[in-house]
Amino acid sequence: NLISALVDSGVVPPAPGGYDRDPEYVMETFDHLVHKLSRQAGQMEQRALHSERLARDVEQFNEYILTSMTTGMIIFDQNGEVLRFNRAAEQILRMPADAMMGRHYSESGLSADLIEMFEAGLHRGEVFSRHELKVEREGGDPIYLGINTSCIKSDTDESVGLSVLLTDLTAIKKLQDEVAENQRLAD
Repeated sequence: NLISALVDSGVVPPAPGGYDRDPEYVMETFDHLVHKLSRQAGQMEQRALHSERLARDVEQFNEYILTSMTTGMIIFDQNGEVLRFNRAAEQILRMPADAMMGRHYSESGLSADLIEMFEAGLHRGEVFSRHELKVEREGGDPIYLGINTSCIKSDTDESVGLSVLLTDLTAIKKLQDEVAENQRLAD
């Protein structure tokens, strides 16, 4: 019976005299169980609140990291929709994050070369490391980007998205061009 199982598992103390059908003992056992369950429910609620606070803190810390990065970061889900577009990506590409969030990369207004890289990563699993690309921006001179992509994998090794890191190499390229021009003039 239930009371015997509870006694055997150590949840409740055995009945005095071994008579577990005594109404007073049954009521005490019931009260004991209700008190114990109530205490455990309170502990579980405290743990849940702590876990929620911890999750919010981790999420906020991740947001601080993404916002503080000087490297542009774009994260796509497995369908190619933008999940994250940090401040540096906004500045480098001159595109507001709120206009990019939730949009498919093919509808983003980004250059065809960038879109091809995103497709290669998302659909063929290609990874680009230290790839350099000249990109035309709306209303401005072209920029030179350093690009790194990584396929985001689940714990079952299934592709669940793509992360893209962008570094503006334009100033470095201009300096390299100036050095090359000075060397050409010196020769």
